[in-house]
Amino acid sequence: MSRMVGLGMALAFLLLSAAPGPARASETVKWVPVDIPAEGQPGTWALAPGSDVRHLAVAPDGYLYAYVSGLTGTLYRSTGNGSGWAAIGGVKDAIAGIALPRHDSNRVYYATASTVYRSTDKGMTFEPLPAAPGGAGTGNITITALAVSALNSAIVAVATANPGQSGGVYLLDEGDTLPRWQDSGLSGRDVHAVAFSPGYRYDRQLIAVSSNGTDSYVNVKVGDGAWGLVTPDIRVGAGGIAKAALAFPDDYDAEENATLFAATSTGAGGGDVYRVANGLATDLDIGAAYGLSGVDVTGLAMAGDAASATLLAGASSSAGVYASRDGGVTWTRSRKPPTGDSSTYLAVPAGFPQSGRAYAATSGSDSAVSVTTDGGATWSQSGLIDNQVSAIVDLAPFPTAAAEGLFMLTFGAGHSLWRTSDSIHWERVFSSSLPGVDEIRRVRLANETLYLSGTSDGRATIWVSTNGGRDFAARAALAPDGGGPFDIDAWAAAGNGSLFIGSFDGEKGLVYRSGNGGYSFSKGTPLGNFAPAAIALSPGYDRDRTVLASDLGGQVYRSTDNGSTFQPLGDPLPQLISGGETMSTVVAFDPAYGRNGAVYAGRHVRKGSNHASAIYRLVTGAGRTWERIDSLPDGAIVDSLTISPGGTLYAVNSKAGGGLERSINPAYPLGPAFETVTRGLDAAATLSGLWSSNEQLWSVGTGGNRLMTFRDSLSREVALTSPAERASGLGAVIDSYVSNVVLDWETLPGATSYQWQLDPDAEFSNVAEGFEGDTAASYALMPALRPGITYHWRVRAKTPVLGRWSEKRSFTTRLDTEIVALRLNSPEAGAFGVPVRPVFQWSAVSGAESYEFVVSTRPDFSNPSIIKAGDYALSTTAWQADVSLNPDTVYYWRIRALGNNSHSAWSAVSAFTTAPEPSPKAASAPPPPPPAAPAPQQPQQPQVIVVPQSPAQPPPLPPAPPPPQTAADWQLYLFGGLLLAIIVLAMAVLVLAASIRRMS
Repeated sequence: MSRMVGLGMALAFLLLSAAPGPARASETVKWVPVDIPAEGQPGTWALAPGSDVRHLAVAPDGYLYAYVSGLTGTLYRSTGNGSGWAAIGGVKDAIAGIALPRHDSNRVYYATASTVYRSTDKGMTFEPLPAAPGGAGTGNITITALAVSALNSAIVAVATANPGQSGGVYLLDEGDTLPRWQDSGLSGRDVHAVAFSPGYRYDRQLIAVSSNGTDSYVNVKVGDGAWGLVTPDIRVGAGGIAKAALAFPDDYDAEENATLFAATSTGAGGGDVYRVANGLATDLDIGAAYGLSGVDVTGLAMAGDAASATLLAGASSSAGVYASRDGGVTWTRSRKPPTGDSSTYLAVPAGFPQSGRAYAATSGSDSAVSVTTDGGATWSQSGLIDNQVSAIVDLAPFPTAAAEGLFMLTFGAGHSLWRTSDSIHWERVFSSSLPGVDEIRRVRLANETLYLSGTSDGRATIWVSTNGGRDFAARAALAPDGGGPFDIDAWAAAGNGSLFIGSFDGEKGLVYRSGNGGYSFSKGTPLGNFAPAAIALSPGYDRDRTVLASDLGGQVYRSTDNGSTFQPLGDPLPQLISGGETMSTVVAFDPAYGRNGAVYAGRHVRKGSNHASAIYRLVTGAGRTWERIDSLPDGAIVDSLTISPGGTLYAVNSKAGGGLERSINPAYPLGPAFETVTRGLDAAATLSGLWSSNEQLWSVGTGGNRLMTFRDSLSREVALTSPAERASGLGAVIDSYVSNVVLDWETLPGATSYQWQLDPDAEFSNVAEGFEGDTAASYALMPALRPGITYHWRVRAKTPVLGRWSEKRSFTTRLDTEIVALRLNSPEAGAFGVPVRPVFQWSAVSGAESYEFVVSTRPDFSNPSIIKAGDYALSTTAWQADVSLNPDTVYYWRIRALGNNSHSAWSAVSAFTTAPEPSPKAASAPPPPPPAAPAPQQPQQPQVIVVPQSPAQPPPLPPAPPPPQTAADWQLYLFGGLLLAIIVLAMAVLVLAASIRRMS
């Protein structure tokens, strides 16, 4: 038998070895750095301090090219829709223009003041074209503009200027045997823009914008003819110009609809945008709605047909962008313009009318490449930003599950608000360099409403965005009834427009409430004599309107009427250091506050260089004393608390090497357990501030400009897979014990080991030795178990941090199938004179729910006299026959135990003989007394019972009793029956042994 047990265990381990092992630990359950906007090539030039961006152009494949001054390289390319820039081609020249052919995304041209360079591999390498077109580079002649088209080969055009004298337009055909620059014949003019018509292959039109010092003109050349021969010069303003730009609508046709648009910049505000058609130029007065008689324009871009085109015009002396969506009839200025001071260049990719996506490049302070997705109404910066990140000020995570979306407020050369949806690509959506913004101090996200607080013109101001930061509305923080502005010391927001602001008027703390997102506020509700430190809204705020507030005196207050009144909640928090100054008092609700009434508070006190912090819990309505629940070391610095929707409490200890304090059971009445998490951090690293969204945490790392994140995937419960809940008949019974029971569960990302527990007690109050253990796998082989027992089990992650216990499941082991497990006690084997209504008794089987019982006059039970089976099985281990057996007759009986979906083997067969029929004399005697301890009686049943198909069907009537037998016949039958019983028992043993061999 021991050999069979060994074979069974070996087989079980072989099967388990094929099961999947633990999931490989990923970047979870550890602190990891998040890439934030950075300068230089490693930071893909999101930041480019000291730079200016000009001559923005977009290729047919969507790649962007720009000239960037102030950096080591000067030609930059973005393959990521304006984010992620890289210096290309080793170019370090000052660039006068960039041209990209419509027909070939591989070709890139740029011009310096004297030379044009060409690339046929998307800017990776360049070669010069013949030098000095029109004498550029000599005297005062410089190249001012560049254009490229194609005929049979690439045709290149450059414009030149020679202030006070004259420039021109020069052409080069790359298909010539010896390409050289040819004078196009535009003389006596300084030329500031040149372009080939969209249908140049067919109409051979070349257009330029020139100035003779007195007036400015649009000039047209067709084929080899002279300038102005087909279309006379068209005047576009008086005086000289410094810059110009040209744009063509989609339906431009040189013969039928030759409408184009030109923009000029005089350098003195006298420029504008013009519609040029039928030999006339119409001034579109793009600044008229803003009281401007003229606007110098550097950049011009458009898409759509002339009559309904969308046009974008970039100002020359600012970063303003003007947009028209009706072909130039009406114009509006961007509500949120690009950042920068001057020279706004524009570019639109294919699909601009549908997507609204366009790009702007600016120069000056806080210059950048900006992007719009709403046709120019609002702009955000995507790269090459003339700024830096010196410190991370505040964060606001997206309130979505499993998302890495985040708003980040930073300080560098002013404040910047950034947005990312993947913690990789960042976009600056707001900054203090925008008009009317002094500084930004806080950011808060409530559902889809974004709030900023700061100052505008020296007054406290709230900016609100309902479209993800694309657009903001400014609202002054003013007390009602003509009250003045109030400072914002603490705040909290709900998604329904509820906004609470804590302020200090110099004498007392006040809480102001707005129900309309900051448009107006109620009268301030007093707190105490200290400045407010924190405000928190309950998890069920929409229903219970409960608000917590704390102050720097260490007192926590609660409002249950939506902030109309506040009452002290409990006693003040302990001072921690005698005479110390309270640096922060933070508060948080338990997610199950509506059921358990638990709230938490943290206090940080400092005296000189000594710091002390503590975390407390109070169950509302259960007393006034705050219970300290943390295990923080001496000198800890805790200034923030956050709690996940699942109930895990987190706090950052900002002391060097302090790390994260984490408790998965902060509401546990007998005292929660805390653990310190420093995994992924340097030994002396510091963390400051704490923000969370579900299981994702963020904190600011050492130096204040490093963003760290921690994904607590182990705060989730382990998902159990098998056995299923209430599974029964598990395992294999070997030597009266159940083996080969395996618990299985799903892996959790980041878990390196698990702890399992098994106990007949569903409360796991006293788990026996050997009935709990640790494993690195997602399964565990159980020890030998008792047959027919219901066990409860659960699992949790154990390392690298402790996880929550899973749900509890139960299963029942298989019944013992060995014959020796069931003994027939009464009537004893071979008993004579047994009453015709005998009491049957047998041993109990552990885990049995009922017993099947058979009585027959035949040892093979082929003609049973009594059957108790199926729905009529017996629930006890004793039963007295409720009908009379035949007197003076040999009966055979046996029992087997039933469990849920399993049964034991039949017991050994026992035989007894009923008492003979009493003589007439005996019949007159009084009846014998009943048994001393009769077994529980079953309801009246027939003598012969067949297992029914349905309990509703009555069993058949018993057969007639057999005729009486002689004494000699009785002895013969008894001997034969005992002999047959011995034979049947021997055969059963042989069959059982053979079965065990097959099982092994």
